[in-house]
Amino acid sequence: MTSAFYYMRDISSWGKRLPMPFAYPLSSPRGFQVKLLYELANSLMDTLYKKEVIRDMLNNGKQIAAVDLACSFGLEDKFPPVALLQSFLRNNKETMMQMRREAHGSIAALKVANQNSLSAIKAVLKCLKDHKLDGTELSNFNMAAEVATLTKLIKIADEKLRERTMRRRTKKRDAHQLGSSRKPFTPKKRPRSGAADASYAQTPVNVPPQNSGSALSGGMNFYKHPQSSAANASYGQPLLSMCHLSPRMFCLVE
Repeated sequence: MTSAFYYMRDISSWGKRLPMPFAYPLSSPRGFQVKLLYELANSLMDTLYKKEVIRDMLNNGKQIAAVDLACSFGLEDKFPPVALLQSFLRNNKETMMQMRREAHGSIAALKVANQNSLSAIKAVLKCLKDHKLDGTELSNFNMAAEVATLTKLIKIADEKLRERTMRRRTKKRDAHQLGSSRKPFTPKKRPRSGAADASYAQTPVNVPPQNSGSALSGGMNFYKHPQSSAANASYGQPLLSMCHLSPRMFCLVE
């Protein structure tokens, strides 16, 4: 059987590379045998390929798609649809319970878990309806009541999430209005005393007297310090009285 299978597989691949009419004339007995083997190999390979595809889908958790292919290809005897749907519903229930435990009371996480479970149940109902399968063996799952319950839970979760969003927006708006109503704090300036300012403005500034420069001194101004002049007067030492400007040198006479 194995050798015959490999022989038919080789004939199939050979026939695909080279069109059948050019390989052997169909009128000859050899051509008829080759054509028969070619079609048989193709049908066998197609069946094996389809089975392999369905097994891959089942291993990847795509039971609904596997049931659709099995019913479309006529492989219900190899892949019983109702049994596959039962396994799918059982896995879906376990997954939903695990997601609810991991949610820890989170409304958004519970909503996602309920939505996934509702989508899975609706897919099973659609598959039963499309392929006209008998769902009496699935009566223990009570899918109609489960759909109604999940729909109600999702609606309640939507209302709670909407109310929480509105509360957050209201709280944020109130905080913004409260912050805008408050005036910025400006420290008061200490008032100045008018009498002090007036006395300060009227106080004269003691500027030592200056002698205007003469032509003899070359425009240079010499002024006497009051303390130095008093000291010099007490000792009888006259100060500089005259400054002669000479073209060659400055001559100071006491």
